[in-house]
Formats: sequence, C-alpha cells, structure tokens
Amino acid sequence: MKKSRVLCAFLALILCLCFVLAGCNEKSGNYPVTVGHTEFKESPVKVVALSDNIADIICYMGYATKLSGVSDSCTQTEIREYVTSVGDETAPNTDLIVNSGATVVFADSTLDEAVKTDLESKGVEVIKMLYPQNDAQLKSLYENIGAILGGNTEGREKGTSAYERLMSILTSATDEVATVATSKTVCYLYLENGKLCSFTGKINDGMVLSFLGATNVAANFTSKYTDESILKLSNPDYIFFDNSDVMEMLTSNESLKNLNAIAKGNIFELKKDELTRHGESIIKVQSFMLSSMFPNFVDAPKVDSEDLSSAYGITLTEDMSFKTGDDNENVVAIQQRLVDLGFLDLEGDEPTTYFGSMSEEALKAFQSANSLEPSGIASYETLKKLFSSDALGATGEPFVPEITTPETEPATSAESETQPTTATENNTDTDAPITITDSTVYQSGDEHEDVKAIQERLVELLYLSFDEGDSPTTYYGAGTENAILNFQESNNLPATGVADAETLRVLFSEDAKIPQ
Repeated sequence: MKKSRVLCAFLALILCLCFVLAGCNEKSGNYPVTVGHTEFKESPVKVVALSDNIADIICYMGYATKLSGVSDSCTQTEIREYVTSVGDETAPNTDLIVNSGATVVFADSTLDEAVKTDLESKGVEVIKMLYPQNDAQLKSLYENIGAILGGNTEGREKGTSAYERLMSILTSATDEVATVATSKTVCYLYLENGKLCSFTGKINDGMVLSFLGATNVAANFTSKYTDESILKLSNPDYIFFDNSDVMEMLTSNESLKNLNAIAKGNIFELKKDELTRHGESIIKVQSFMLSSMFPNFVDAPKVDSEDLSSAYGITLTEDMSFKTGDDNENVVAIQQRLVDLGFLDLEGDEPTTYFGSMSEEALKAFQSANSLEPSGIASYETLKKLFSSDALGATGEPFVPEITTPETEPATSAESETQPTTATENNTDTDAPITITDSTVYQSGDEHEDVKAIQERLVELLYLSFDEGDSPTTYYGAGTENAILNFQESNNLPATGVADAETLRVLFSEDAKIPQ
C-alpha cells in the first residue's frame, strides 16, 4: 500500500510539473495574458474591485461570482447585497483584501501607491485601469477585463461581445424613442466645489445622456461648470439632478428658478455616481430617464409579448427555479432557448437535462442583457423573460422560433456539460463512499470523517499526495483546498476550492477526470 502511495505521489509530481510548463489547466493559448506591463498566468478565482465602474462591468460581463470584495464606492444594490466592502477605494483595508482570498485587485488612478505596494508585497496583483475617455478606450477596457478574468481568446471575446451588446441595447432604445416621441431637451446637474456643473454626454462625462433621443443642452458647454446664460436660453424640458442641494440652488437663483422643467415639475433626482458607470447601471439609468421623459411611450406596450414556453416544451410555474448542479427535464428547454438567443454554444451537441457551469454563465449573460440580476439562477422571473418573445438575444435582437414542436427526443444525459453521478429521489448519492445531499459542503477549516474519503479519492485521481508515512485525515486544510480547486478546473466546475455537492458528485463519479 505504501509503495502504491509513493508511486501515486511521484506520478502526481511529474504531472503537476507538466501542467506548470504547459500553462496548467487553462486552454492552449488562453493564458498567459499580458495587460499593460502585468502578466497573468492563469484565471484568478477571486478578485476585488475598488473601482465602482470596473465592478459594474465585471458583473455585466457575467463574472460577478469572482468578486470577493468591493470598495465603499460600489453602491449598486445588487453588488453590495452579496459582496463585502473592503473600505475606501483610495485607501482600502489591505487585510480584508488578503483575507478575502483575492489574488487580483482592480483599481483606478485614485488608489494610494503605498497601498498598492503593500498589497503586492503580500502576493496580490494590483492593476490600475484608466477611466475611458472615448469609445475605443471603453471597448478596450471591456476586452482587457475579460482577458484577465477569462483568457486571451475566450475572455477577450466575451469582453467584446458584452461591449457590443451594451451599445446595441442603448442604441436600440434611443432609436425606438426617436420614431415616436417628439424632440425634447434635457440636462443633468450636480454640484462640485459649491458650483453648478453639468454632464456633456461624452463617454467620460455622463455617457447615457447621448442615448435618450433628446438634446442635451450641456453638450456644447466649454467646461463642466454650467453656463447659466446658455442654460436659461435653452430652457430644458427635463432636468435630472444629483441631490436636493442642486434643486435648492436652482430655485433660489432668480434667472433659473422659472425654467420650463421646474415650472412643469419635470425634475427627477438621480445620483451622480449612477451616471458614471459603464456596465449594467447605465442600462438601468437609461430606462429610468426614458420612462421619466416619455412615460406614455415607455409604459405603452409597443408589441404584445408572446409566451413561447409551449414551443420549447416547458410549462412555467411560480415555484420553478434551477441552478448549477440541478438535473431536470426542463433544463433541456432552457438550454435550447439560450442557444437560440446566442448565449450558449454547445459546439454541435444536443441540450441536456443537466444545469452545469456553461448553463450558469450563459444565463448570467442573458440576465445582464435583459436588465435582470445576473445571478445565474433560473428563477421564475428569469424564466418568464427567457421564454417571452421580446427577450433580447446576444445581438440585442429577440428570437422567435419557427418550429414549435421538437423533432427529436432531447438528450437525457450530459453531452456538452459533465453530469454528476445519479442521485436518488431524496437527493442523496448511494454510489459514493459518503452521503451527498444538495446541502453537503466542506471547506477549508472543516473537520469531518467524510474529508478522509474525499482526500483518498483525490489521491486516487492524482490531485493530492502525502509524504511517506502520512495518510489522509479528517481535516480539510490548504492542501485539500488546492487539490479540490485543481480538480474543479480540470472537470469544468466552478473553481472555488470548496467541496460542494456538485463537486463531490463529480469527484466520486466514473466520469471524474484526472489532471489535464
């Protein structure tokens, strides 16, 4: 037995050396990635975004699950609800960043250099990204973030696709308004250093104002400080403002207090930070501004939305919800719809009953494109939108199938996504040496008898080895966490280092793969 373990350890060592030289578990050509002067040898499992704009873009691209921390400037509800703050974006708490497990920190030019040096001395890569000044720089920002998180090929393509989808959504809404709404004038006002300021609508200055189908009266201002004479002369129909202090200044100004927007009550509060982001936030802001300016147009159903669920062979119910690891006949329809909308590529294979990581990422992309929280969970709300005729595809256009009945029987086992071992009706696994339920999870620091079986299986699959005389234990330590992380990457599972139910089912299945 001891000789066998020594042989396994030797083989594992040789394989690991090969993986390092070959770029580890990443696909050929995907890594290493160089952005600026920094090289990334593999995809980071966890990252921290100190810039609220970068955090916004990361979530819009579908990489939200990689966020282990954000700064206080990230006030987006959907981010702050799930991600812990690490403090101020200029001088964050470096201990919180390190303890979050992040290996990469995204920041902007405001980050203190001493903090950057401190983080890098602790093994955390810090990359500063400039705020985009034009279309080309915004597209490049998307592509570089994608490259770091997903690789030279897949990540950059994902960045390009997300950028093009964003611009398509913004442009489509603007074009629709222009066809039916009369021309309006608008401006956005905020205070800086006690002075009235405006956004010009450029990429780096309230970009959304260029996508409203209205004339921004501040577009030709020579600086950010509002030219009161031009503002009075242009007399905007609508004013959006940062806070009550702005409105107080306007109403106390004799030359501005009688502007059309104020007289008619067409004034709307909208926090300044929300107009300076280039991800999911900008779509929500555009929707709010359009609905405020053109309520009859936005609220009126332009085209009746048709329920397409029957065409895909699925009946939607309010208690429906699917997530990674689920195995259900309805997943076939979900995957097919995601394929039709251009968010999922099965590379020629048929949809399956297994909801794996590919389905999760595709669903996140769909949710982002359709102004839904990118959770990766197929909730009833998401499914209603997914199977509606007005659901937007990856190109920004909807897709309605011509064929309403399937011609062939759907696949019942995973072909494109690896399906774990079959579970019994009460969601427990009987073939594994441990009991696995949907709530089973082990992570670093845990101590349990099942951990010994997990370690033995990792040794058998060449992901873990012990020194001569040592043997598997009941303690889930750093070595076990790294072995699980490598196993997950080799088996196309979310790389978390946590032995959750999905990971364990694959680990103890006959389909479990050795290191690649």
